Amino acid sequence: MEAYEGGCACGEVRYRAMTMPLLSLHCQCRDCQRITGAGHASMMVFRASKVRLTGSLVYYETQASSGNVGSRGVCARCRSFVMAKSSGYPDVLWLTAGSLDEPGRFKPSCVVFAHSGHGWDYTDPTLTVFPQMPPSK
Repeated sequence: MEAYEGGCACGEVRYRAMTMPLLSLHCQCRDCQRITGAGHASMMVFRASKVRLTGSLVYYETQASSGNVGSRGVCARCRSFVMAKSSGYPDVLWLTAGSLDEPGRFKPSCVVFAHSGHGWDYTDPTLTVFPQMPPSK
């Protein structure tokens, strides 16, 4: 299996995920909309133990309606959004699809937090849509 590799715009932050994503999705929560400046963030979920990161990320935290704390990591130098974490899913990291060296490898399977979505934010109508984040198995 070929690793998933990527990083920030300036090259200061790099990552390598040595596994397939557990899930690939579009997140339409308001926090993702704000950090991307778009209708959603395209993310891949990986086991944290399988991801190697170099460089410095700066994290900011927000509290979700679930009570979980979401942390979004941006490069300390160029401020590119690279990664997210959630206290509700402590063993995984969410890597942004746009930060991949080969972004064409991203294949979303669903849309989450669709209750916050907008009609102008087109997503593939064949994707499974969840109003909130579905529970983990």
